[in-house]
Amino acid sequence: MRVLVTRPGTDGEALMARLTELGYDGLHEPLLVVNLRDGPDIDTSGVQAYLATSSNGVRALFNRKPNMSIPLYAVGDATANTARDLGFAQVHSAEGDVGALAAMATEMLDPKNGALYHAAGSVRAGLLKETLETAGFECRLHVLYKSEPTKSLSPETIAGIKSGKIKTVLLYSPRTAETFVKLLRKSRLVRVAKHLTLICLSPAVAEKASDLSWRECLVAKAPTQDALLQALEDTKGKTASELALEREQYVQNNVSPKKTSPVHGSGERPPAPEVKSQQSQKSHTFRTVFITLLFSAFTIGAGAATSDLWVPKLRDFVPLPIFGDSTTDQLNALTSRLLKLESKSKESLPKLNELQKERNLLQSQLDATLTRIRSLEGSLNSVKSMINAVDTSKGSDSAEATLKKLSERLTLLEATKESMASETRKRLGLLTQKMATMETKVPSAGTADNSAKVRAFLLAVVQLRTAAHAGRSFSGELEILKNLKLDDTDLSEAITGLSEAAKKGVPSLSQLRQEFTVLAGAIVQAENLPKGKGLMDRTLARLAQTLKWRRTDDFNGTDVEAIVARAERSLGRSDLADAVAELKTLTAAPATKAAPWLKNAEALISVNNFLDRLQIRAVALLAANE
Repeated sequence: MRVLVTRPGTDGEALMARLTELGYDGLHEPLLVVNLRDGPDIDTSGVQAYLATSSNGVRALFNRKPNMSIPLYAVGDATANTARDLGFAQVHSAEGDVGALAAMATEMLDPKNGALYHAAGSVRAGLLKETLETAGFECRLHVLYKSEPTKSLSPETIAGIKSGKIKTVLLYSPRTAETFVKLLRKSRLVRVAKHLTLICLSPAVAEKASDLSWRECLVAKAPTQDALLQALEDTKGKTASELALEREQYVQNNVSPKKTSPVHGSGERPPAPEVKSQQSQKSHTFRTVFITLLFSAFTIGAGAATSDLWVPKLRDFVPLPIFGDSTTDQLNALTSRLLKLESKSKESLPKLNELQKERNLLQSQLDATLTRIRSLEGSLNSVKSMINAVDTSKGSDSAEATLKKLSERLTLLEATKESMASETRKRLGLLTQKMATMETKVPSAGTADNSAKVRAFLLAVVQLRTAAHAGRSFSGELEILKNLKLDDTDLSEAITGLSEAAKKGVPSLSQLRQEFTVLAGAIVQAENLPKGKGLMDRTLARLAQTLKWRRTDDFNGTDVEAIVARAERSLGRSDLADAVAELKTLTAAPATKAAPWLKNAEALISVNNFLDRLQIRAVALLAANE
């Protein structure tokens, strides 16, 4: 089953990976574009805690270099995990919505201990600031990022909804749901929407989507990603009637019956529309007919004037083909094999604690053997002293008897010493071999220090990757990496390669995808514009610039439309390298139009390659040290 993921940025990409693990075919269609606002480092004087209502808020806060030791209170687990990954020392999750976050802050914090810093976006849901101020807190609200809705759905999403391949849509916020409804209307997909199943994070999200009729509109049992994915799992194998029954039960238990929508299932009739007077109806009809005729005349004139451009294309129009996704399946299989190999390699490595215990045991056995040898030598010396002290000149029978016994005892001790010495030499040989083997396996103090340094380097690489993929400058993170000073040629080359892009940063894959959605039409249009400078050519050029449509279903051939369509399909599959390779085949005006976007895309590919080299080399060094 193909699932449409509407969450933007790295959160959406992480959700795509999670869906792949669960066996779903995901399509990433970010409905919001998030831009972090640059500015000076934030002032945290007098602040006792941060408040974050989204993962984007956490990233925007991290972008302004905050005091990482101040506690952070997150609205849910996903936001809390993002904060932990970025290095915040104390993170607490409300595991709910804005109301739950306000309740947790009120319960755990004291207004006397300082202000609360709310890292917010340009559009906010709920009344977090007002609720906390009512409770006596000083809440400093700072807008650190801006989210804007996309202007249109991608061609792959439109084709998937029309063909029925996309059956389920995941919605995370009221604004995302509202944007999705608007874009469906703009793409004339309102009738097709009745075949889609929506899974919403909360009733507020479902309420924004209630303007259209859906196959089903389900709400997660809790406002968390795990609950939303569980709702997706629960839809497997269930009929529409079973889903409708579950929806009615949810409505009865959770939603007020006063509102009427496909989501809430209310039985009340909507209020009857107000009846207009006969005169106003006639006037409205006349205006409608006049505007329709005027628009039709303009459309016919524009079509006739540009017939040379669109008639040949229209003749070749064919139904949308259906493509498989074998590349994704192969990638998933390779990923699974890689994980298995990594787990086996970890199991095969000797465990440091067990090796250390065995080494200590061998050392104690060696010490005990040497102690016994010293004791035996002491006994022999004692016996010799006693023999020398005996005076045999007195001819005493007792002295002779004592001397005989001492001689016998001496002989026995010397024989015992020889046998023990032989056995000890054998054991010492074996212990020496074992100790030599252990010394090669157990790292020395210097190696342990180097291993810790490599671990710190690997953590710095992860933080660098996070900053680079946020579409901002990552000079600070790269400088931390340089200061670790690992003596390795491959690492030095990769760090040097990243220095050029570190100051300004590179756009993220989501940003490039959104930019190309707008740019694609301009590239195709550049090929179709008349090349002459006469009056007729200029007139046709102006008319052609008002036509924004293009074919998105023709992937065969070497014409500009086919190249752009293939590049757009590759971007939808997150294959940026393939999209760049396609666009590099453009020539003349289309190539000039695509050049700035290609430069940014190649910069992102270069940064990703250097980041991969850093991470692979750091992991290899860590494995070698351990």
